Amino acid sequence: MPPGGEFCRSALATWGLPRAARLLHERDIPAVRELSRSLRILHARTAPELSMPIGEFQRIYGEQCIGGQLVYYRRQEQRALPLLKKLRWTFWTSTIAAMACVTAYAIAISVLLHVPAWLQRPAFDFLPIVLPVVAAGMISVISINDLHRRVARYRDMQAMLEASAAQIGYCNTWSSLERVVLRTENALLQEIIEWHSMVSFSESH
Repeated sequence: MPPGGEFCRSALATWGLPRAARLLHERDIPAVRELSRSLRILHARTAPELSMPIGEFQRIYGEQCIGGQLVYYRRQEQRALPLLKKLRWTFWTSTIAAMACVTAYAIAISVLLHVPAWLQRPAFDFLPIVLPVVAAGMISVISINDLHRRVARYRDMQAMLEASAAQIGYCNTWSSLERVVLRTENALLQEIIEWHSMVSFSESH
């Protein structure tokens, strides 16, 4: 989701708070500066009219906002993790196979072992060159797609959201609830901003 869409989601998620959330005040991003200002003014004007019981806000925020984000990050992890496992398996298989070919070649030379020509060319000439290239390619794909960081980040975000869901259930005042909500929304906004910055940097290079 682009930053503008995430700002709108965050604004809607906090719309039921008694006062406009300060999380939009603290970010000055050129691409969404005007949007942020408009949302801040609109929320400040309508917040008193949209007040709701604290229990209802807790239920809505927990089910729709935190629940929806948990589904998203779990789905993202389920997509990235199998690819990471497959690439790592290919890397280690290629590396071990290359080492086995080199070891076999060294043993064959040392003991003057006769190796049939049909086996010698692929095992001693071709595979020791190709397999390290394949292993390096797997590492490059992992690095380019930032898979290790992405999987770790998806898990961290899930843990943060689950902790927030538990904390929201114990809040019995608007001030304590607002602190948890703003901390959660700040983490979600920071994640999308970092992702957008990384993608923009990659596209410019």
